[in-house]
Amino acid sequence: TAQKFDRAKLLHNLNIKLGLINEKATFCRADLESPRVAYLEQLAAAVKNAEDAATRAGELAIFKGRLNEIAANKTQVKRILQQWETKLPELQQKYLETLMAAGMCPLCGQPIQESCLREVI
Repeated sequence: TAQKFDRAKLLHNLNIKLGLINEKATFCRADLESPRVAYLEQLAAAVKNAEDAATRAGELAIFKGRLNEIAANKTQVKRILQQWETKLPELQQKYLETLMAAGMCPLCGQPIQESCLREVI
């Protein structure tokens, strides 16, 4: 009798727990069946942001490549500039000597004066 009472009490408690579990399961089923519009909008926004970031990353990669090309060209241009800076005075001197040897201005045909040539060159 005491055992029957304890057993009935235990069954009653189990019944209550099963009812709560059933209620939670029903709530979860209803929650899963409901449309996830808010989540879909957030997901779509996140996907768009990821796509935009990928596009920007691609553009940045192109710009990085161009900057690398410019940097490579920059050193080459500096080297060429240094060559011409050393060669230019020599060429100017040769031109001056050639004009002096000719004795006439190639533009106007007048006799050459050394003081004027130095100003022009």
